[in-house]
Amino acid sequence: WVGTTLGLRGICGDSVCFNPTPARVGKEASGILNVRIFAMQLAGDRFWLATQQGLIYRDSAGKWHPYKSEAGPGKQRCTSLALDGSGNLWVGTAQGLYVINQQEVRHYGLQSGMLSPDVLSLYYDKPENHLWAGTARGCSVLDLNSSLPEGRENPLYITSVNLADSVLHYPERIVLEHEQNTVKVNFIALDLIDPGGVEYRYRLQGGKSEWHTTQNRQIEYSDLAPGSYTFTVQARSRGQGWGEKQELHLQIIPAWWQTHWFIGAGLSVAIVLIIGAMKWQTSRIRRKEAEKRATLERVNHLEQQALSAMMNPHFIFNALGSIQHYMFEHGPEKANNYLARFAKLVRKNMQGAGKTLISLEEEVERLQLYLGLEKLRFEDRLTYSLKVDDALDPKAVMIPSMVIQPYVENALWHGLMPRKEGGSLWIRFSKRERYVYISIEDNGVGLEASKKELKVGHVSQGMKLTEERLAHLSHRYKQSLKVSVRELRNEQDEVSGTQVELYLPLILARDNEELIGGQVS
Repeated sequence: WVGTTLGLRGICGDSVCFNPTPARVGKEASGILNVRIFAMQLAGDRFWLATQQGLIYRDSAGKWHPYKSEAGPGKQRCTSLALDGSGNLWVGTAQGLYVINQQEVRHYGLQSGMLSPDVLSLYYDKPENHLWAGTARGCSVLDLNSSLPEGRENPLYITSVNLADSVLHYPERIVLEHEQNTVKVNFIALDLIDPGGVEYRYRLQGGKSEWHTTQNRQIEYSDLAPGSYTFTVQARSRGQGWGEKQELHLQIIPAWWQTHWFIGAGLSVAIVLIIGAMKWQTSRIRRKEAEKRATLERVNHLEQQALSAMMNPHFIFNALGSIQHYMFEHGPEKANNYLARFAKLVRKNMQGAGKTLISLEEEVERLQLYLGLEKLRFEDRLTYSLKVDDALDPKAVMIPSMVIQPYVENALWHGLMPRKEGGSLWIRFSKRERYVYISIEDNGVGLEASKKELKVGHVSQGMKLTEERLAHLSHRYKQSLKVSVRELRNEQDEVSGTQVELYLPLILARDNEELIGGQVS
């Protein structure tokens, strides 16, 4: 092997030929193709090279590697190599002398008595067992007959801790108040030979626990949170390993408002206040909504009462006309019987006038009274039928007050009575899904003929008021109250009567125990 300024070359056989060497060594090291080779040494199964870029060796398998050791020469310029009788490899560098064996790596420099750390060449005197080192300031010799000089351990001390208003000397453990959360830790490693070559590493467990290296002898920590910390520091001289650790235990006592019990109590109080505020706000919103709802209900009820009050005179006017006609036709004696029934019907109407809803049972009873009166008046000219489907409980089902009777009156007066022979009226109540279905059917003159019977421009006051009431009820119950009127025809396409169909929401008494302005009947 030949070391050159352009790398390592090999001589093969009897002829002079140069084999190329690797352009790279390992994954990160630069190659030995164009690097300057200062020295070569065979030691055991390794072939060592001292190069411009550090120490390189070739293993028994023929692979090249950069020599890596925390205490070794690293990538600094290696100028010379020597192997002593004990198998130790000596490496000369510009920063001192290194010895490498299987157990450890040691460094020797000015602190070991050398004339200069800049080693230019090495020579091992095997008979005398001496190592000669040629340096920039002369030749130094090491007697290897005695044990190798040990690398020294430099004493390390944590000398003081600076606080804002005081200094604590040689502390091992300090306890501080919460406002004393800025500290400066001072330390020193004694190296009288090479004081500028001392390096420190430190960490703060309980804070940022990774190691940091520095040549400063003071470390500052500010704004430390309450808690327990351990400050650890180590030192090493140039080329030496890390020495023993020195530790400082530090505790910062939390303020009373930083303690766990206070934080827990504060969180509990905050949670209680937040929940209380949310409940109060929810209650306030509900109360306002209830007040708003009650106001709207009251307005709707007053409107319903007003419409009912307007309908009562309309009914009474029609009934008084019937009484007058009955007296002329049948005389006072029969008229008294008619008046008694009429008084009962008026009383029923007055009882229902202040209510928004009444039971189906009460409505059927009122219709029976009304139709019975009209039957007394018209005798054989009027027949009627009133049926309630078994699916409906008359006592439990609630319907709007004074809604059905105007349609019955209209069918009687404008559908049946224009016929000389009179006619029949059929009223049916049944259940259809979420509605109470009501059918009012007559076999009178029909829709178009009844309109012609009315005076020009006349509008049925009872029908008009009923439509207004249904509009209010539809808004209140958020359901459409459907009403349809159609003319009936027979198979010969002749008019056979009129049918009114109502779809009222199915309301049960248990769901409407509190109605504005009146109790449920």
